[in-house]
Amino acid sequence: MAFQRVDWRKWWIRKKQKRRHKKAPLMLLLRRFFVVGVGLLSTVTIARLVGPKAYGLASMAGMVLLLAQMFRDFGVTSALLRKRIVSAEERSFLFWFNTATTTVLALGLAIAAPFIADFYKEPVVALTVLVSALGFWCGGVSLQHRSILLRDMRFAEIAWIDTVAVAVNFAVSLAVALVRHDVWAIVFGNLAQQVTGGSLYVLKSRFVPGRPRLIEGFGEILKFGANMSVFTISTFLSDNLGAILIGQSMGAAPLGQYNRAQNLFSLPNQNLVQPIAQATMPLLTHLRADPAAYREAYLNLVRTLSTLLVPSAVLLAFAGRPLTIVLLGPRWDEAGVMLSILAPALALMGLLYSLNDLFMTQDRSDELRTIGLAEMVFRVASVCIGVMFGLVGIALAYSISSAIVCVIRVNIAGRKGPVTAKDQMMQLLPALPIGLVCTVSCLLTKIWLWQSSRPAVIELACLIGAAFLGGLMAMIFNPSRRAIIELFQTFGMPTGILEKINGRSKSVSSQAKKI
Repeated sequence: MAFQRVDWRKWWIRKKQKRRHKKAPLMLLLRRFFVVGVGLLSTVTIARLVGPKAYGLASMAGMVLLLAQMFRDFGVTSALLRKRIVSAEERSFLFWFNTATTTVLALGLAIAAPFIADFYKEPVVALTVLVSALGFWCGGVSLQHRSILLRDMRFAEIAWIDTVAVAVNFAVSLAVALVRHDVWAIVFGNLAQQVTGGSLYVLKSRFVPGRPRLIEGFGEILKFGANMSVFTISTFLSDNLGAILIGQSMGAAPLGQYNRAQNLFSLPNQNLVQPIAQATMPLLTHLRADPAAYREAYLNLVRTLSTLLVPSAVLLAFAGRPLTIVLLGPRWDEAGVMLSILAPALALMGLLYSLNDLFMTQDRSDELRTIGLAEMVFRVASVCIGVMFGLVGIALAYSISSAIVCVIRVNIAGRKGPVTAKDQMMQLLPALPIGLVCTVSCLLTKIWLWQSSRPAVIELACLIGAAFLGGLMAMIFNPSRRAIIELFQTFGMPTGILEKINGRSKSVSSQAKKI
């Protein structure tokens, strides 16, 4: 009887984990949809109240904080997520390790604040760094609590916490912006989000750390963390060097334009790619012992992300300027132009983001470190060339270098493990007809609107409608139709709706063949 009780318990745990994983993308996406809604509302209102210079000043402090985050846990959180079994002692050690490093870094930020302000020639940056360091510390202390929720696939709780934190950010930012109309609206909003989210993670995880003491295998964890830290720092420099050069040489207002373009560019990545990838990461970790299942799960992830991102990249490329003007106002026109130039790189983010999970779950952090360093040298050289041509040159350098980096990283990743480079590239094929038809639809719409002087909101609506119709037309292709159905399944779409869509698309396909 005891043996049966143990088997029953294991069966129930496995069933619960599967149910959590099945609901994970939907829960995270529901949270993301709310976050996107609040984020867009915040972007529209705060950007009109404070202006480009305020965002540029906030970005100057924000880049320093992002760099500090790379050192905050030294990659040990990634080490926690990749392991199949994590003991209570290991969790306690990682908590105390994060707390110690976060405290040291927060003090370092406080000391370095005047020097950062001198670098950018903006005295107010010193005060923004000091205030932001408090939020940085709260986020670091709660980092392991969030990792535990993520590893245990408690996605509903993560979604709830992040939603509340974003809502608090917006409320505080709006209140300060209505009074001051300056950078402090952004700084205090971010601080409120960090404190709220960190506090709720600590409460919901119910994790109480034990006494700090060294654990067995610390050398292996530290080695993995060091490799991951080198990679993340290299990626940070690759992605943010352009912004650093803009802020130092051109000033706060041009940096604010570039910052908002990057923010709008990253919305699909943060709110579509990350929820799906975060839900799949724990599954890949558990499937490492089964290469066939691992391969299937990973390729499904890439295919799903590509189906989302390829048409999104096309729409942003054509609608970047009117979208920015509608959301932020006419004084953000430069940001709209840069958004259109950055957009093509979005089509490859499904591959680039997934590859990080592939290297991590296969314990190939040393390769990821080497790739990061090589990519940093290449991207830095590209940005240094692009900066000679201003904001547009930097955006163009980012797009071109992203395409080259993606091809190289895919080929390196496919040399080992159950997923080859050809396997990964083939997952782009179902999305190509969708992207092609959307391109033709948007291009014809753009030509039709070329000589007209319609408002930006009308132009944006026409382009969105053209992209949507293009996506529907692409369903006459079998690979694209299957990819879209898989995408709906990922979102938790009811089976009945899927059957209707499948049936209608087959009917359209058969009629097209007859014609």
